[in-house]
Amino acid sequence: MTLLILEGFDTYNDNADASKKPYLSASANGYGSYGRFGSRGAYISGLTGFLRFSFEDRDTIYFGVAVKPNEAIEYNTGFPWIDINDSNLDYQLRLIVTSSGAIEVRNSGGILGTTSNGLVQTSVWCYVEVYAFINNSTGAVTIRVNGNEELSLTSVDTQSRTTDQISMVDFQLIYNADTYYDDIYFDSSQFHGDIKVVTKLPSADGTYTDFTPSTGSNYQNVDETTPDDDTTYNEGGAVGDKDTFDLPSGDLD
Repeated sequence: MTLLILEGFDTYNDNADASKKPYLSASANGYGSYGRFGSRGAYISGLTGFLRFSFEDRDTIYFGVAVKPNEAIEYNTGFPWIDINDSNLDYQLRLIVTSSGAIEVRNSGGILGTTSNGLVQTSVWCYVEVYAFINNSTGAVTIRVNGNEELSLTSVDTQSRTTDQISMVDFQLIYNADTYYDDIYFDSSQFHGDIKVVTKLPSADGTYTDFTPSTGSNYQNVDETTPDDDTTYNEGGAVGDKDTFDLPSGDLD
């Protein structure tokens, strides 16, 4: 198992904040109290919006995403929900949600398979997991929704381009419905189930406070829910300087 990415959108004000992450390029319409459990999340309301996650070239990917369309879903094959792309942003596979709430899997030639209806519903959070193996004859796709396997495709052509590599996944609008996102993971080799990403911020200085704070205590300069850039900071110039911090106690609920 190699967990590649975890994302809960807990510390972003805008796309500039989100895009500071090396794996994330974002053109969402907002970040705030849109998450599943009263936490922060991201939402997309326009046809050009996206959340693009990048990773090293590979032929296999597992990922999960919490998603909620907040309006009636319309079926439009020209506006996919998820694109699984190569490094040129050309899709190998794309997922489309139908107006009946089914998830359709397509390659460049057409439909490979479709889940049953009613899995993605208006104003209801669901957790969708996808496994994709890219190959022009032995390709495979599995879709799980809320922990249940809803589609399994094997020995199919999942390779729409000249190579079998993928390195980006785009989450976009579920067509014509404001779409909320939270609790995303990517892994190289396995599913993780319906996860919850919780961000804990420093609550006190730890054992080491080698850096000099711009103001207050060291932990107070790195405890912002949304970043204040270089308004507050800790700095030091000696090799081996380090700061450590205490985190709030308790579980992740």
